Order: sequence, then structure tokens, then C-alpha cells
Amino acid sequence: MRSARGDRSLAWRWGASGGALLAALAVALLLLGAVHPGHLAVVQGMVAVALFLVASLPDEALSRGGSARGLVRALALMPLALLVGLVPLPPALLGWLAPGTAAAHPDQWWTLALAPWLVFEALSLWALLLGFTLGVGAWGAARRWSRDVADQALQGLLFALVLVAWVHALGGLQAVFGVVRPEQVPSPYYAPLVDTNHLGTLLLLLGPITTLRAAEGWRKRSDSWMLSAATALGALGTLIAIRAPGAYAGLGVMVVVGLWRWRGWRWGLAASGLMLGVARVAWWAWPRFVEEDWVRSAVGHRWDQWRDSPAVLAHYWFAGTGGGGYSEAYLPYSSARVYAHFTHVHSDWQEWVLQTGLLGVVALIGVLVLLPRASSHKVSRGSVALSLGLVGAFAHAIVDFPLQIPAIAMAVGAVLALRWTAFGRAQPTDPRGLRRLIRVVAVLVLFGGLWSARVQVVERQVRVAQSFSIAPDAALAAADQLARLAPWEPEVLLVRAWQAEVEGRPEDAALAAQEVIRRRPDDPKALRQAAMVLHRQGQETAAHAGLLRARARYPSDYRTLALLAEWVPREEGMARAEAWAEALRHWPYVGGGAPLLNAYRELPLGIWWVDALEDAPPWWSIFLGQELMREGDSELALLAFEQAVRGYGARTVTIPDYAVALARLGREDEAKAWLGSLFARGEDDLVAWVALARVSEELGEREPAVRAWMRAHQMMPSREIYALNAIRAAAAGSPEEGLALVERLRLAGGETPQVTLVAAGLERRRGSPGECVDRLRGLGATLVEVPGAEALLQQCLEECVGCQDAR
Repeated sequence: MRSARGDRSLAWRWGASGGALLAALAVALLLLGAVHPGHLAVVQGMVAVALFLVASLPDEALSRGGSARGLVRALALMPLALLVGLVPLPPALLGWLAPGTAAAHPDQWWTLALAPWLVFEALSLWALLLGFTLGVGAWGAARRWSRDVADQALQGLLFALVLVAWVHALGGLQAVFGVVRPEQVPSPYYAPLVDTNHLGTLLLLLGPITTLRAAEGWRKRSDSWMLSAATALGALGTLIAIRAPGAYAGLGVMVVVGLWRWRGWRWGLAASGLMLGVARVAWWAWPRFVEEDWVRSAVGHRWDQWRDSPAVLAHYWFAGTGGGGYSEAYLPYSSARVYAHFTHVHSDWQEWVLQTGLLGVVALIGVLVLLPRASSHKVSRGSVALSLGLVGAFAHAIVDFPLQIPAIAMAVGAVLALRWTAFGRAQPTDPRGLRRLIRVVAVLVLFGGLWSARVQVVERQVRVAQSFSIAPDAALAAADQLARLAPWEPEVLLVRAWQAEVEGRPEDAALAAQEVIRRRPDDPKALRQAAMVLHRQGQETAAHAGLLRARARYPSDYRTLALLAEWVPREEGMARAEAWAEALRHWPYVGGGAPLLNAYRELPLGIWWVDALEDAPPWWSIFLGQELMREGDSELALLAFEQAVRGYGARTVTIPDYAVALARLGREDEAKAWLGSLFARGEDDLVAWVALARVSEELGEREPAVRAWMRAHQMMPSREIYALNAIRAAAAGSPEEGLALVERLRLAGGETPQVTLVAAGLERRRGSPGECVDRLRGLGATLVEVPGAEALLQQCLEECVGCQDAR
């Protein structure tokens, strides 16, 4: 009886520990990659529980886990490199080892890391990765006989990924998972089940398993090879469909390494040359013949960051920026002309070097030296497949940041652990020592979960504190909580400054703002907000100094540049105009043309503004041209539009006003040629039809204008302005033609109250005030909701003799 109970207890521990590990990974994937700190805290708690369950396995099972212990010992060098960033140093030594940190915190003791609190976030993520890898490794080493089960589980996961991705793609479901367009991805998340590029990492990680299984099954004439081959082809098709350039790079490196390792150096060298040639041809051909905008969006910002990386590394050469500190450290060295905020380098390898410096490179070399000693490998189908998957995932990490997504990092850690344990030779170890190690790591993972939960609370309270103008009481309560949980957050003092302003205590407000500048000289947003407080309290010198400090920390921040422009004395018109022009060169495409109109108040519209915006984003030249068109200066507007076209480069862009300006200046052939270049891309471009309609109206070609406006209305029925423009263009010939078009819209179900109002006006115009009254009365209760309808009804009633009794 006791033996039966022991067997049941052992079986329960086997199943519970393995199931807990699998559940943790599944939950991480389903929670959008566990990117959100609240989601991450849940996953960390689950992994801690799973580790305690693994630690409960019997000595006999854990005694085979020497390879898992060696694997974690090697990987532990990475977080040790991050820990060094928490060492505080005096200004002189800090200026030598970390000039960037010394510049951000001048004349004060500070840690090597720019933001030490972010290092704890990075360490909690590393604790999760090490814990999950250790748990899977210890379980895999203990259950060595189940390597086929692990193989089939990984293959099944790939099959599920491919199947659901294609169901969503073919079914048109765009919300979550699989083949989605990049602009439809929720911006806060770069999760494997949402973002296509990171989905590619999972496909590369798991794809070789099914591919080699299919090859082996075909050689042995096994019945399972067809399903494996279908899954492998589905994975390849998904890679092609999601258009992830990093995944293509990973696939190429995987092929090269595989041939080099298993077919010899000649095959590897030949494959390398072939892959480089294909990549070079694709790099040349794709933007010329396929989708230049997509290539720019996928590669352009990455290249800007990589180009700036040497400058960042030069200022953080010894211990790096610190874990998680890249986004803050990068701002002063960014060469991006337009405001942009990057949280990652789009290269995990570069990000590791930038965040850990020379020490991180040494740690990485140490991992590469110690890792082969963790287990004595034997080459088998399973080990080859897992190795190729790791090569593909790590190659993808060269051009993206998949390993910064907790769920993907856990999946890579699981494959790494299985490769070094379940598919390697067993290594005996002291089970009690391994059990202690597992429990210690479990406690670290648990503390990491608590830290993640604290981060979620802090992020929420920071948002509440920033909304002081809307809810001051809630902001004050949030500031009090921040003072306990994260006293380094600038909102702790900013809320006090804003409260002092409201209560009429200018001296206290200024003191709090000055304290923000003293405590957080590294935070451009806090510096800008503190400078605004000082400016409102009349301390112009201190405010200007704080704002200049903010600009030095973030030279591309358009908000700071706009404030500097506003603070230039109004009598210095040219200086204000030049400051506004500098701000516009960094202004993103938000807020319409309002900031441009603010800038124009400093100097009248003219050629000066065209020249001043030559290096600005091209949309500002478009806005400038539109304003010049309203002023009636078509010739100068054309110069602005041509400047915008040059700014867009070789791309064919749709600027309706450009063609209108050409037509207005009598250059009809050039206007039509421009329109032809737009329609050459296809006839589904809404703005191209709008451009054709406007140019046709400018040239007096009424019928083409009506047809173009109606086509635009058909493409976007919700924009009734297109239908109204079509009626207006038709009515330019006669009211009857406009009314005929209204009848067409009515039969098609496109008559809106606004269209009815226009039709009533046409009835009055053709001398039928009774028909005008009938149409307006047909609006019923909605009549009062249509601007101008009641006034028109009154006019038509006065003109309609037979309508007097019904007035």
C-alpha cells in the first residue's frame, strides 16, 4: 500500500512539475508575450511554483541533472555583468568609465548604470529566463526517456502556430495572432501572437524539428512524414506571408550553419556565397520593383539606430548603459531628424553590448567557453533539429529584439535546456545541491515577480500623477504612493509644484521645480515640465537653463524646441521665426498644420519659409504649399510642393494640391502626367481620385470631375463630402443635372440630410420653392440638426405662394 501511494505521489510530482512549466509558457504566449509588467508578474509567479515542484522530484531523478546545473552556471555570467552597473562611483571615476552617465548626472556620485531602477527590471527578466531554463533542463534530464515526447510537443506547437496563423489570414481575422499587417499591431505590444516579425522567431525556432522529422520519415517510408512535411511547408509559407526580413536572415544563417556543420566547410562556404548574393539582389530589387515604403519602414529606422550605436558605446564603454537603460541613454546621440523614441535597438546582440559594455562582451565570451562543457553532446536527429532552431532564432536576433519578449525568451530557454539535457549525454550531480539551486532560483524568480507587480503599480500611478490638471486629488494620492514605491520618479515633486501653483504659492512651486532639475538632470521630459513651472513663476533665467538642459538630453524633442521658440521675445521676429523653423524640422506628423500656422505668425508667408523648411519632413512643405494656395500664390506653392516631392525621394507620392497648382499655372500636360503616374499604381487609390476631381474642376472639365468625385464617394461612402462635391460639380452646368445626381444617390441609399439640404437649395435655384419646402419637410425632426436647413426653409416658404397656408 505504501509503495502504491509512493508511486502515485511520484507520478503526481512528475506530471505537476512538467505541466506547470508548460502552463507557464502557454500563459506567457497567450498574454501577448508577457510584455506588460502585470502579465509578466503572473508568469513569474507560475514559473516560481513550477520550480518548487521540480525541486520536489526524488534524488534519483535530480541526480541526472548535472548538465542543467552547468547550463545555468554558464548563463549566470550574463546577469552578473548587469549587476556591476549597480556600483556607485565618484564623479571623476564615473567620468572615465561611463562618460554618458557622468554627463547625465554631473558632479555627483552615481551608479555605472544610467537608471539603476531599470537594472532591477532587467535582472527580474533574467531571473525568469534562468529559472525557466533550469526547470525545463532539470525536468528534461530526469525524464530522458521522454525525448520523443518533447520532440512531438515542440512539433505540435509549431503545427498549432501555423494552423491558427493561416486560419486567421484566410479568414480575414486581424485582431490577434498570425498574419497581420504591421500598422494593425497594437503599439504597446510586440508579442509573438500579434507581431509578425516575432512570430517568425518562433517559426525558425521550431521549424527544423518538423523538417528533419519529415526527412527522416520519408527515408524510412514512415506514415507520419506527410503530416510533418505539410507542417514544415506551412511554416515556410507563413514566413513568406508575414514578410519578416529578420526571419529570412535567420533562415539563411540556419541553412549555412547546417551545411557547414554536417556537410563540410566547402558546402558551407558555397552556401554563404549564395545567400549573400541572393540577399544583395533582393536588397537592390525589392525597393525598385515591390514595396519601397515597406522596406523603408522595416529597415530605415533600424539602420539609423545601428549607425548611432558606436557613439552610444563610446560613452558607456566599460559597463554599458545598464539593463533597460538604452532608451534613455540613446536620446542625446540619436541622429533621427524627426522626433522618435526607441525602447530597443532592433538587435538583441547590439543591445546587449550597449547595455553591458566591455564587461558584457567578456561575459558573453565566458558563456561560449563554458556552455560546451555543460554537457557532452551526441549528434542525433533531435539534437541537430534543436541546434538549427537555436541558430535561426539567434540569427533573427541580429536584426530584431525577439529575446526581449519574455515569452519568446522562455521558448528559446526551453529549447536550449532540452538541447543540453534531454538530447545530450547524462551528467551525474549531487541532487541536494541541484535542489538547493532550484529553490534559490525559484525565490529569485518570485522576487522578480513582486518587482514586476511594483512596476505595474508605478506605471499606473505615474499616468495618474501626470493628469493633475484633470484630477488633482487623484494625482496627489498617486504622488504619495510614488514617494513610497519609486521616490526617484519626477512626478513626486512635479505634483507638489503644480499644487503650489494652484494654491498661489509661487516660491514653493519654483523650489519644487528646481529640485526636479537637481534630482533628475537626466530626464528631458521632467526637465521640460519643471522649466515650464519656473517660466510661469517668472524665473526666466532658471527656466531657460532647464530647457536648454532638456534639449541637450534630447536634441530631437520637438516639444522642447517649440517652447524655446515661444520663449524668444516677440520683438525679435526673425529669431522667433528661425527657432520655429528649427522646431518644425523635428515635428512629427501630428496635430495637423497648427504648429506651422503658429510659426507663420512670426514672418509673413514667402520664399523664406520655403527655404527654411528644406530639411524638414516633406509634409511640412505640403502644408506650406496649401497655405500659399489659399493666399493665391500658386507659383510659390508649387515650389513648396516640389520640395516635398524631393523630400519623399524616388517614391511616387499623392499630393493633390501639387497637380492643382500645375493646372492653375497653365501647365495642364504636367498635371495630367502627374495624375497618370498616380493611377499607374492602380485604380484603388482614393486620394488619386480626389486629385483627379480637383484638377478636372480647375481645368473646367465638369463631367470628369463629377465622375471622379462619385468614384471617391463609392470608395468611401462614409465621407459625404465627396458626394456633395459631385453634386456641386454637376450643378455647375445646371440645377437639373445636380438634382439628377441627387436622385441617383437616393436610389443607391446615399441620400443624407446634408445632401437633401443641397438638393433643396438647387430646387430654389431653379425656381421651384415648393419642391424646396417638400424636401426640407421630409427631414422631419432632423431638420433642426442640419445647419442652415431652417433658414433655407423660411426663405423657400416666403417665395412659395401656394405654401403660405402651411407656413
